[in-house]
Amino acid sequence: MDDNPVVFFESEQMYGLKGEVTDDTQFLLPLGKANVRQTGEDITLICHGKMVHLAHQAADLLQKEGVSAEIIDLRTLKPLDLDTLVDSIKKTHRCVVVDESHPYGSIASEIGFLLQREAFDYLDAPIGRIGLPDINAPFSLELYNAWFPSVEQIVKMAKEICYINK
Repeated sequence: MDDNPVVFFESEQMYGLKGEVTDDTQFLLPLGKANVRQTGEDITLICHGKMVHLAHQAADLLQKEGVSAEIIDLRTLKPLDLDTLVDSIKKTHRCVVVDESHPYGSIASEIGFLLQREAFDYLDAPIGRIGLPDINAPFSLELYNAWFPSVEQIVKMAKEICYINK
């Protein structure tokens, strides 16, 4: 609960997704508290919104190759739960930030900066970042699908950071 103005973004691309919904009529999402959606040992995948679903798909593929991914759903961007992110990196020592924004001035850029400042000594590899290319969205569905972040991009980046197939 917060008495200050709150901006809530939702994606119409997620309207068709199905999942569990709480029966608790008093459920409140805690502002500034990330959710560890899946525990893992080898790499941390930090994401929010639609990217959470891609991260889960990527983690399933990575698991088949012996890579255990921890998935952190930011849930809120400001305040940002930096403590949960740092705690995860202390455990996994590797990280990919998955964001659906352009790279310049993105939340992924800010998280990367904050993590290198707060968790640098725990990182065994550079922080990876998945996002949109720095171009406008194409109109063609085929080009749009190639432009938008993908499960394959996440898997490839995670494997590079974990030094698999280098």
